[in-house]
Amino acid sequence: IVDNRGLGTGWSATVSVSDFTCCLNTHTIAVSYLNLNPGSLRVISGKADGVKPGEAHVFSGTSDSATLMTALPASGMGSYAVNPTITLSIPADAYAGTYTATVTVTII
Repeated sequence: IVDNRGLGTGWSATVSVSDFTCCLNTHTIAVSYLNLNPGSLRVISGKADGVKPGEAHVFSGTSDSATLMTALPASGMGSYAVNPTITLSIPADAYAGTYTATVTVTII
């Protein structure tokens, strides 16, 4: 995240994910099998005060989102990164194939 607006209003970076689909949408692996751990915060420039990584998250559905990192008001001006670990557990009854999902990162 790069916040060079100079406003100090803070921000939040979240991730949402669709279900995983395969084979012309005939097979699905629910996003509830997906776990995201944002990892530790890395300050590239700016101050770490008031900027925090999110917590490990297991998605409950497609309308659920996970927080990658946040900056409180009067903080977060600069450049920050996290290196998330994403783990997908494959259910035993999943069909073989190439599955895809859409990941949406929202920064407010």
